[in-house]
Amino acid sequence: RYFPVMASPTQSGNVDLGGSEYDDFRDAIKAAAKHGGSDGAYCSIVRKKEKLPNGNVQLDLVLCDGAACVLGKFTVLPNGTVTDGWAGDIVSAVGSGGIGTTTLETKGGKKVLAADALCGKVVALFFSAHWCPGCRDFTPVLAKAYTDAKAAGKNIEIVFVSSDVDAASQAKYMNEDHGDWLRVPFEDPLREALKKQYGSFAGKEAAGFADVKRREGIPNLVVVGPNGEEHVFEEGEGSLAIEKQGAAAFDAWSVFAWPLERKRSASSII
Repeated sequence: RYFPVMASPTQSGNVDLGGSEYDDFRDAIKAAAKHGGSDGAYCSIVRKKEKLPNGNVQLDLVLCDGAACVLGKFTVLPNGTVTDGWAGDIVSAVGSGGIGTTTLETKGGKKVLAADALCGKVVALFFSAHWCPGCRDFTPVLAKAYTDAKAAGKNIEIVFVSSDVDAASQAKYMNEDHGDWLRVPFEDPLREALKKQYGSFAGKEAAGFADVKRREGIPNLVVVGPNGEEHVFEEGEGSLAIEKQGAAAFDAWSVFAWPLERKRSASSII
């Protein structure tokens, strides 16, 4: 659960630990965006709050100023004063249409924060479905390239955007054919939003995107940035680069890796 916390530089480092709770990180981001940025105020979204043996509280959080969000970790004294901590680079712009502020799932169904899982990596969206014969042919090819690239120490990640008929079919397809990568949860509206944003969806889904120009069917691979910017759009079924070069294809895309988190002093934020 996520806890938006309002604070302001005029509070001399004091942090209010109250606020509403949200099950979904993106809902908390939206709440932060509504209130952050006015009169120098920002909103912290607490992802983890741990009470230390010495009575202090350690907060693992995200700071939002109404326009963007950064990762952070701070120590708070019992009186509410922040003593030390750091904040990283911007991980995603609020409302940008990217996947940087969403919650993804692992192959096994565990929830992970995209900003954590994708930071510093080349990120490719994989539009596919089990019912599609071409997808079933290409997925093992992509899985081998991914596994080989990971074994070679390449910082890459793939996010599956499913066109399956239901969540059970999506999970079955991943477990049987996919690499150990991530997916957009089936029930998340972002899944359909990404198809619309990049114009990548199956022919039989076209009726649901009547106002969208279909650029490519499935399978399709699109290399993206943290704010949704498109870097590589692989035309044709799957990815010709992956089919011809295997894991080496990721080398050419390394210039599109998401920014690495860089620590900064808490004094520059609070």
